[in-house]
Amino acid sequence: MKELVGYCKKCEKEIYCIDGFLNGLIQEDSSMICFKCNEEMEPIKR
Repeated sequence: MKELVGYCKKCEKEIYCIDGFLNGLIQEDSSMICFKCNEEMEPIKR
């Protein structure tokens, strides 16, 4: 099952809940962000 739950706060991409899994992240302010935007915001740890 695929259900639209909101939009990315940064790029406005649609964020879905697919079979019980959110394809994005919920921020502290209750907004959502897609995985791609989250990766761009976080520094790479090696």
